[in-house]
Amino acid sequence: MLIFERLAEKKILEAIENGELDSLPGQGKPLPEEDLSEIPETQRMAYKILKNAGFMPPELELRKQIHEAATDAETAQEEQHRKQALKRLHCLFSRLDSLGGCSTNLALQQDYLDLVLSRLDRT
Repeated sequence: MLIFERLAEKKILEAIENGELDSLPGQGKPLPEEDLSEIPETQRMAYKILKNAGFMPPELELRKQIHEAATDAETAQEEQHRKQALKRLHCLFSRLDSLGGCSTNLALQQDYLDLVLSRLDRT
């Protein structure tokens, strides 16, 4: 493996000398922090690889949709739109729960849903 490391280092140094690495996005800035707390430790590397390749695991996509549905429910001006967003939220929680093997916590989901509903009652 040492030969590959040397070849890679040589190519990187050549690219630096030729200016090929100048003016890259984010140059000179620290890498952005990623919140991977929702992902089980044993699966984090696989998720990072998928994310870097442009793929999102199904449960992460569902969590994103849950957040969007909760926001829609909170900001809905009409009661009908609010009810539709809440139905969608329930459906998304059910889909997330049906993904066997994913690290969902039904108590946390219910707490989140209760929080959304309590905010809606205040409006």
